[in-house]
Amino acid sequence: MTTTSETEHMAEATPRDLHEYLTTFIKQAIVTYLSQEQIDFDAEQLEIDLRFSAQTSFGDYSMPVMKWASKNKLGRPPLAIAEALATVLRDMQIPGIEEITVTKPGYLNFRLNRPFIGQVILERVLDAGADFGQNEAGIGTKVVIEHTNINSNKAAHVGHLRNASIGDTFVRMLRSQGYQVEADNYIDDSGVQVADVVVGFILLQEGILQLPEGNQQLPGESFDYFCSRVYVAVGKAYEAQPELRNLQKVVLQAMEHGDKPEKGPDYAAIASELSQRIVQAHLRTMSRLNISYDLLTWESVILHSGLWKRVFEMLRDRGLLEKPETGKAAGCWI
Repeated sequence: MTTTSETEHMAEATPRDLHEYLTTFIKQAIVTYLSQEQIDFDAEQLEIDLRFSAQTSFGDYSMPVMKWASKNKLGRPPLAIAEALATVLRDMQIPGIEEITVTKPGYLNFRLNRPFIGQVILERVLDAGADFGQNEAGIGTKVVIEHTNINSNKAAHVGHLRNASIGDTFVRMLRSQGYQVEADNYIDDSGVQVADVVVGFILLQEGILQLPEGNQQLPGESFDYFCSRVYVAVGKAYEAQPELRNLQKVVLQAMEHGDKPEKGPDYAAIASELSQRIVQAHLRTMSRLNISYDLLTWESVILHSGLWKRVFEMLRDRGLLEKPETGKAAGCWI
């Protein structure tokens, strides 16, 4: 068991970069080894290839010495070199290193004292506070990170929250390194799932669809959760009345083209209004996790502006797309 005074001493001895820390001791061990073996060779000419271990059974860091074994360098078997260095390093009693082993054909392996290293890292994080790990390595470089990407047809579920949390973590990490980060959220508001909710509201209005908990928002129920109930009910309605799929196709086509009909319901406008309200609910959900975005990219805008068509034609004309005649993708541009 390590005493408090020992831990404090070890923490002072351990630098902030473990790779640099181990490399320093390895260089010292090489000098000692060359002296013991009376090998006339410049230690600085030996490349130290310290890396993360390929297998956890080896340890946390590993270093091959096979390249040092040639006659024009150390002229010793790699396994013998590794064993000798391991002995020297063990005698150093390196703070924070629990075990040093050797594996064939000539690897030095280092296993960290994880409780100690974890304590050192935690203390440094607490001491630095919000500034821990910040630097200016990325200044002058812009990075775009797109994350979350929920279909605008229902409430966010735990999988969406997971994706948003991972994306936001990357945003914060890169900003802490000085990068100019733009956080984007691509809104898929023109897909079949949104069309299903539009169909659901039409069927509710016509009295064809009945929701188990009632056809109105429940007390305290947000709009996106209400739409989740509508979406589930529509899926069951399709199973009971397959002909309702025809309405789905009409709605989806209207959404994709965005044209205002001369008569009848403006399905594209209905879809837009529903999507706007659902996305606002999504943003409120994400704000509770302190997640925000710099840009919301609406798929419907890309379609209706003609941008997608222009990009498709450009890729096709440059021969970057192909249309196979056979196989699963027959008739599709890929």
